[in-house]
Amino acid sequence: MRRCYIGVAGQNVPLPRRVVRFHELARESGVRVQSTAPDGAARAAGILGGDIIVAVDGRPVGDVDDMHRLMTEERVGIAVPVTLLRGAQKREIVVLPREMQPVAS
Repeated sequence: MRRCYIGVAGQNVPLPRRVVRFHELARESGVRVQSTAPDGAARAAGILGGDIIVAVDGRPVGDVDDMHRLMTEERVGIAVPVTLLRGAQKREIVVLPREMQPVAS
């Protein structure tokens, strides 16, 4: 089974109501990027620690589980727009997910 990988370690975070209203977000939470993997697609695309991911391919992301559900094997090698908050700005960054390499045992 193939798995999609963008190389993000994230944490669920609540968003202030004024931010949700201002940017017309579907959820009142998102995924704060704690770190990006050196070889990951997220870092290559310009996603930074502290960014808050609020959507993947136009679909709302409220928590880490939402991100996992949206990062399916069909997305490997296909450009995916990721909507995020960086400071007070809402941005869209295109990420090219990679196939997760199996861990050697």
